[in-house]
Amino acid sequence: MKLKKVMLNACMVLCITALSSIPVKAESNEQLSNDPTMNIYEELTETQSDNSRNVDTVLYNMDIDELNELIDCAKESSENPYARWDNSLDLAWKAAAQIAIKAGYPCAGKLVTYSVNNDNYTEGLSGTPGLFGSKIRNCSIYKDYIRSISMESSSGSSIAFTQNVDSDLYFALHKVDIFVTPRPNYVAVKIVDTFDFEKDKDRYDNLFASLVNNWGWLSQQVGSLHPIKVNVSFYA
Repeated sequence: MKLKKVMLNACMVLCITALSSIPVKAESNEQLSNDPTMNIYEELTETQSDNSRNVDTVLYNMDIDELNELIDCAKESSENPYARWDNSLDLAWKAAAQIAIKAGYPCAGKLVTYSVNNDNYTEGLSGTPGLFGSKIRNCSIYKDYIRSISMESSSGSSIAFTQNVDSDLYFALHKVDIFVTPRPNYVAVKIVDTFDFEKDKDRYDNLFASLVNNWGWLSQQVGSLHPIKVNVSFYA
């Protein structure tokens, strides 16, 4: 599988720029591939833990085919006793998250990235809706729930996003707790959930199986993913 020359050169420039301040160890074993994608993959895994933001930028600028090739490289490295395996799974999962984002699932992709980093996800503390809040406010399931309750007293319940209404929210959140609290000048809404890929793996299979070429392998490598708390706040 060959990368388009223009995109490959662009990715190489980004990698070199992002990683220029960090020494890259020479690979002593001649059995490793000289493929340009593998070279990019090795540089990214070498610096993943120290330059997560720069790595994310490089992945953001790759297309779906290139991201799939990085995942292929991770699989090859896992089968090569001479290859470095440090940070490879983290990189593969971040590549899969970017594939989901580019395929139209920004919420699901973002939570996978946060799960790899073992960071809880919080947005909208100022009341301004972010990525999740904006989608939830425009979702008919949320609107139906808000119409069904009194806005003059606090309430707590749960709602479930369905795939036929909003597939991104379905894969990212599905069933969530929702709390509505009236204030003097506004009504505060808080959505609470736990993102646990391993627990809900069957649901995520439906998303990633058609996007990630090596999903059969990657779906078994869940050690890089952590359960994280999700808190989304906005004004109704």
